[in-house]
Amino acid sequence: MIKSFFFTFVLVSLTVYCAAQKQRSFAAENQIVYKVAFKPDSTDQDNVVIEYAELLANDTSSIFRTISQGKTDSALYAQYGLGNSKGQNQSRTRMHFTIVKQKDSVYTYDTIYDSFALYAMYGESRNDMKWSIEKDTMNHNGINCQKAKLVYGGRNWTAWFSIDIPFPDGPYKFTGLPGLIIYMYDSANQWIFDLAFINPKYDKKVFYGDVRFKYKHLSKDDFHRERKRLKNNTFELSSALGLNDGVTGDTLEKLKK
Repeated sequence: MIKSFFFTFVLVSLTVYCAAQKQRSFAAENQIVYKVAFKPDSTDQDNVVIEYAELLANDTSSIFRTISQGKTDSALYAQYGLGNSKGQNQSRTRMHFTIVKQKDSVYTYDTIYDSFALYAMYGESRNDMKWSIEKDTMNHNGINCQKAKLVYGGRNWTAWFSIDIPFPDGPYKFTGLPGLIIYMYDSANQWIFDLAFINPKYDKKVFYGDVRFKYKHLSKDDFHRERKRLKNNTFELSSALGLNDGVTGDTLEKLKK
């Protein structure tokens, strides 16, 4: 049985999040694009999703998101500026998060659960990534690279970075090496990041996040705890919110299953 405080949390959140947040903007000077290959279902190794994501950077900060999400964010901000606060998020990405790296912190902006449009953000320290830099080198697509390893997020990662591009950043949350990460993968090949191209003259003000909603500040543990609760109790929560009203009999049982 779902505890009442859980329903209270979600119901209140649905109300609070629907107030527009102040603009989240970023002055990008460089665009670094990665080809991302990932397997959304660990039990189906043949299902590989390919997306392209961008690392937008300036001298002090960076953001990482998919190209599709970036287009959606920009469109929503444009509509919001015209007074339309009910624009549709038409992003086709499977990676809805945006990673913001500022000073010593890494911030994740994400949906707790897409079905209920619950938005939250949490921060981590850049120092949480304990790299082990190795002597191995290789040339990847014409770029000289050196090997580094990392245990993060319950996965064993291998990164190939280039000191020829002395920018201590990379895809997703990965940061802190003495050069740009060119190629990176986990030991199970569930995630692969491969540098596609660099646009050093991007020079554009971009917006990130869904302007229609506030992002609730949570700890990383609380974020994943609430996501797990929602995932495990989607049917009960949908029913409590009236989303299953009018559905009866076998159809309701199939929906629950």
